[in-house]
Amino acid sequence: MSALLEFSQVSVPQDEYDGGLSNVTFMLDPGDVMVILTETKLMNTPLCNTAQGLLTPDSGVVRYDGSDWQAMAPDEQAMHRAGTGRIYGMQGAWLSNLDVDESVTLRVRHRAHRADAEVYEEARRLAAQLGLNELPGKRPPLLSKETLQICQCVRALLDAPNLILAEYATYHMSRSVKEHFMNLLQERRKSGMAVLWLTVDLQECSLFGTSARRFRYAEGTLQEFGSEA
Repeated sequence: MSALLEFSQVSVPQDEYDGGLSNVTFMLDPGDVMVILTETKLMNTPLCNTAQGLLTPDSGVVRYDGSDWQAMAPDEQAMHRAGTGRIYGMQGAWLSNLDVDESVTLRVRHRAHRADAEVYEEARRLAAQLGLNELPGKRPPLLSKETLQICQCVRALLDAPNLILAEYATYHMSRSVKEHFMNLLQERRKSGMAVLWLTVDLQECSLFGTSARRFRYAEGTLQEFGSEA
């Protein structure tokens, strides 16, 4: 059985990022969690873009569900990419010409063979589980930072993705919202969803318990460490 996500000796230049990737190798199976501790700031790394096949490595291979991203046809890339959920750090990757509820549901409405009403209903249900009374139909600048972060989480979880790429997902979250979100992730993991989790908070390395592998990102490398660190 193939790994869901596999990096094999992957190197990516720093370019516009805060750091690159240097000979990075790891495998992430269905239901797995990999927690990556970055330095003491919200680092913009190429890790998630590379994991989604959006960046071509200078060397090495990135495989999703056993297939090399760079060997896939464009429609196959789009299909696999749409099956991943992502939380884009503090930027949010919101579209300025859409209300937040439209942005939250866009990936699924364009990909899945589901009625729009059904997609919106699932999004509203997830939002309620994370403490929002409604899915906001407003432009991003009109909403609080916590509300936008919750909406990012809803967008990532919508339509049961195989993989969540979470960059600083709990930033600006209250403790209660964070607990609800972690419960949702742990429940989804039972169905095989894998999680790649980036954080600056050492305490977050224990959020997923002993089943999570822990790494430090330093100078482009990933260095595994144990729970005692």
